[in-house]
Amino acid sequence: MIVGPIVSGRMWDVYGHHAPFLLSGSVLVVLLVLQMFISIGKKGVVR
Repeated sequence: MIVGPIVSGRMWDVYGHHAPFLLSGSVLVVLLVLQMFISIGKKGVVR
């Protein structure tokens, strides 16, 4: 819980105010794609 604000603050200082938002948006898109692959893979599995 401490690492996120420290990294975001450093990115804000070094790359500008838009960098933390772009990185977090990119991470959310990657997680969305991974979740789609996981849920598509589970549709064929019979429990």
